[in-house]
Amino acid sequence: MIKILLIEDDERLRQNIVEILELYGYIVYTAVDGQEGYEKTLHLKPDLIICDLNMPIMNGPEFITKIKTSALAQTPILLLTGTRYFDNHQKRAIAEASGFLRKPFLINDLILLIKKYTGNY
Repeated sequence: MIKILLIEDDERLRQNIVEILELYGYIVYTAVDGQEGYEKTLHLKPDLIICDLNMPIMNGPEFITKIKTSALAQTPILLLTGTRYFDNHQKRAIAEASGFLRKPFLINDLILLIKKYTGNY
């Protein structure tokens, strides 16, 4: 079973994504900010991380920087964001991430990226 960690501060969106991914057979863990996500990543060692770009406490760029300098640097990270214009930190995070989806997104697009980066076709 593929383990996914979803780091998203919007509770409704987080719950919706979890419900859908579980219907596809994924095991989904959640975190509400980058700091909690980082701690759970180290503990759970997920196969894939889905991370919001803009979050409280530790944002997406800070989260990616910490993960990329850890033992889990090879874990694929998909970024989600509703942001239309990016600062340099956000652009760097997008470049370092495995994939990127702009909110709102189609669930089929998310599933295709998950399959691509987990080898689960």
